[in-house]
Amino acid sequence: MLKKIGLMTVWGLCFIIFDCLICRYLFHLGYPSDFSNYHTIRPPRIYTEFTTEWLAKETSFDKMKFWPDDNSIKIAFFGGSTGVPVKTAFLASELSKHLKKKVSAANFSCWSANHTQHLHLLLEILHNGSPDIVIFYGGHNETVQQGDHDPRPGYTYSYYYRGETPPFIKVLIENSAIIGALEWKFNRMTNLEKLRREYKPWSEDWNTTIENKYFENLALAKRVAESLPSKHFGHTKFIAFYQPYRTEMRPQFVKTHERIRERIKNYDYIIDVHDLYKSMGENVFRDECHVSQKATDFLTSVIAQITADKVLKH
Repeated sequence: MLKKIGLMTVWGLCFIIFDCLICRYLFHLGYPSDFSNYHTIRPPRIYTEFTTEWLAKETSFDKMKFWPDDNSIKIAFFGGSTGVPVKTAFLASELSKHLKKKVSAANFSCWSANHTQHLHLLLEILHNGSPDIVIFYGGHNETVQQGDHDPRPGYTYSYYYRGETPPFIKVLIENSAIIGALEWKFNRMTNLEKLRREYKPWSEDWNTTIENKYFENLALAKRVAESLPSKHFGHTKFIAFYQPYRTEMRPQFVKTHERIRERIKNYDYIIDVHDLYKSMGENVFRDECHVSQKATDFLTSVIAQITADKVLKH
């Protein structure tokens, strides 16, 4: 009997080593690590749910100066992962060239973040002084990303996991390659499958709700921004950009995407740059929405030009 128990213990330990160490941590198999890297790429923060590491640290957020104490025009830029590579120095330089004034920029973009989070974060950064210009850059995370992950319009992509999955289940999912892989495939231990049945992502009703949420968040962000004082423009200026992403990979959302683009024409503060990379060919995209740094720098120049034109016009 003791021999059998000893043998079972050895086999059990071998299995755990193979599953949890070799498969999970050596070969990175199982549930995507995006959902467990709380304190690295997407550390938690109240209200916004997660943000970049430099903003998640209390010492950074409460004490760091986002903009210098000078007479420069202060820019607050918000985006998802496609906004992270936007270089603040280059954006400030390009805007300064067009506005003929000194410009300072802060990039509050975070991987996987959406405009609901940006709206909350806009309110949070005001302890540091209000910016003169607020720029929202997005479209992908606000629409098709929600269909792939947490389907509730406006929710962060991982809320069903971070906010609602019991800790013990997380331990199993995050450490066992086999359990994690099965959960990613079948969604039986989290409530994701239940949410999918309830919200029916990619249905016409869901697509329409996602479309309306996109415009609702931008309208709210504009109202918040324009309520803030600016010594350069009287009140803060707000402008949003609908980003390029490969809609051919999302046939179930193409009609809604086209409706969004058509509706944008009715808003002078939302700019459609979806076709910006068309002349560069499909190779400009590394995946569904991410592009090379060269393409991002080109985008930055375009954003600066359009933003300056809008600001000077009004």
